[in-house]
Amino acid sequence: MTAPARPRRLLPLLTAQQIASLQLDLADPVEYRKSGLSLNHVIGCPLDCSYCIRHIYANFDMKIPRRLMSDEDAVKALTGHKYFRPHVTPIQLFNKATEPMLPVVKPHTFNTLRLLDEQGLTNHALIITRWRVSEEDTAVFNAFQNIKVTVLVTYSGISDSGIEPVDSKIAAASLKTLYANADRYRTVLYWRPIVPGLNDSDLHLNTARELADHAHAAVFTGLFFRDEIADYYKAHDLPSPYEDTARRKIMPEDTEARILDLFRRPADSAERWGPLFRKTSCAVAYAHGLADYNGHYGIRELCDICPKRQLGLCAAAWRAPPSPTPTPSPGPWGRAPRSRSPNGRSSRPAWPNTPATSCSTDTVSRSTTAPTPTASADTAAPRSGGTEGSKEPPPREVLRVAPSPVRR
Repeated sequence: MTAPARPRRLLPLLTAQQIASLQLDLADPVEYRKSGLSLNHVIGCPLDCSYCIRHIYANFDMKIPRRLMSDEDAVKALTGHKYFRPHVTPIQLFNKATEPMLPVVKPHTFNTLRLLDEQGLTNHALIITRWRVSEEDTAVFNAFQNIKVTVLVTYSGISDSGIEPVDSKIAAASLKTLYANADRYRTVLYWRPIVPGLNDSDLHLNTARELADHAHAAVFTGLFFRDEIADYYKAHDLPSPYEDTARRKIMPEDTEARILDLFRRPADSAERWGPLFRKTSCAVAYAHGLADYNGHYGIRELCDICPKRQLGLCAAAWRAPPSPTPTPSPGPWGRAPRSRSPNGRSSRPAWPNTPATSCSTDTVSRSTTAPTPTASADTAAPRSGGTEGSKEPPPREVLRVAPSPVRR
């Protein structure tokens, strides 16, 4: 099957007035992220998942998908972005404002991938979905000759329809279909969000463990519980899983320990926990047989469960970053000490702009839409050594948040 042609039925375009009413970071189809560039020229989704990232962009109430621009103009904006690098910059498509496999959105998903593929680009292209994927869809994914497509299937097992109205059986079926028909693309079990009292029972964990056998790799992570999402929970009388919000995803330490114990393969010295990862880029890279493009190599708290072969790939890809300009020594928390500017204000040394090719952050991850001090996957300096071959993973510094009682 050849890659799809331009879709015959296009989503309506938003008017200039409607676009002007959007948040600036939603009206701009290309967003710089710590893991690459995110392309989102279709916005709006009817699925109503309570923890959706769309709360952050004040777009949750827009249920009918609409376009900011044509697929062609969106791809031009992406490839012409100052931080885009052909064959290097990871791309996330439709990952913050819509569901890419909805029937009305899917033609644009395929057409955008086609436009990238026809340019001969070999960049990673990530599609995150929880919706239905058919065998016909997998044939389209297999038809792309250049772009490295990874379909990540979001699965949670949450049965509370007030929190997640989409039946997780849909995602489970899509994952199995994708894995059974994969040729040129790869599929990843995106096991998230794992929330205390909702989907962390032994039954939930065992079900996800079985599903992992139908994917090239698996990622597990907790809930992204920001203020905007907590406000939505409160306004709709939904049970709040945590007393406080956090900037990063929350994964209870004891839950992680149970997951690692469930996935552990004592007799497999090469893959003690199988193809299980804490970071998305690690799973995607592993699925394609490549080094992590996000440069996590050497972070003990992440790499301690990685397969030996994957650690070897990442180690071989690592190169020391060039030193741009002399900078002060890090302070006690790994930050550059503050200095006084001529106007007397306290400031930090200026960091050079870094292209969104592949990047790594400090042990405590950061997410931003503007360039930050980063290193590429080729240049990320290794941190403290991991202990992948040990029987037990070393202790991790995990955010400890006491869960409040979950109301049934």
